[in-house]
Amino acid sequence: MSQVDFSVVIPLYNNKNHISRAINSALAQTLTPVEVIVVDDGSTDGGGDVVNAIQNDRVCLISQENLGVGAARNAGAEKATGDWIAFLDADDEWLSCHLEEMSKIQQDFPNSGLIGTAYLELNNADKVAKLETCEVIRRNVDYFWESSKQHGFICTSAAAIKKDVYKKAGGFGTSKIGEDTELWARIALDHPVAVSNQVTSFYYRGTGGVMESRKPVKEDVAVKSLSELSPVLAMLYKVSIKDPGLFKDASIKAFVNSRLALAIKSNLYSGKYRRAKSISRLMILPVEKRCLPWKLIVFLPVGFLDKVMGLYKKFIYRVKKFSWKK
Repeated sequence: MSQVDFSVVIPLYNNKNHISRAINSALAQTLTPVEVIVVDDGSTDGGGDVVNAIQNDRVCLISQENLGVGAARNAGAEKATGDWIAFLDADDEWLSCHLEEMSKIQQDFPNSGLIGTAYLELNNADKVAKLETCEVIRRNVDYFWESSKQHGFICTSAAAIKKDVYKKAGGFGTSKIGEDTELWARIALDHPVAVSNQVTSFYYRGTGGVMESRKPVKEDVAVKSLSELSPVLAMLYKVSIKDPGLFKDASIKAFVNSRLALAIKSNLYSGKYRRAKSISRLMILPVEKRCLPWKLIVFLPVGFLDKVMGLYKKFIYRVKKFSWKK
């Protein structure tokens, strides 16, 4: 079976200091990509000039006004000529085997619409140690079930989508955050998803990316609907209106409840108890055991809840402090 033709799409916004690393990792693949399309989304730091300085015929730069990361990826995908589109953020990096492993996943599971590899999350200043070798396992997965157990189960910089599936799904939404998870879920509703446990991508923190610049909700306002919380929950809520049986699917129910549990935890952590309690009421019954504590904790008296969250914050701080020492 022939190898897959991949187009690489990299959105760029004010990431002058990291874009060369990303592009060079794409060009260094053992399975050469058809093209590396960089979409400069209105950068003001000269990042586009860095791309233009790279002497390689496979690198293509598209410039547009600042429309957001979703629109930038869509612009790149529109120009892509490969059968599959592999995404890489401007501040992330691939190992040289990334596209080759992606090709093997597709060959093993040719009906897949979305594929992904494992990734390693690092601080930008970290030096990558030698990765432990393990038996490579490629498998079809229930995306919603796996994502209910692992937040960020598929990382954008470790994901690829079949081009015709991408077009049918309509591409990324325009939300500032969560646009990737919403697209994965949209695709997973209609197409098989396959993954590999081989680490081939590095996701860097400490680079000033979108997730680090997001602004938390300031007001402690009650939430009345799933559509108010995140793009993926809003999308599933909209689908459920046309398909009332959607949330009876155990995997989708677990996925929704896991997202709500994360939202509850985040709001409790920042002292937004009213908002957290309203989110708990949106959970779909019966609630999974791993999510149930977050549904119940919001009904503790406020004074006791303050003490519980204080202890939780101390615990998280000690865990992080221990990891820093390591």
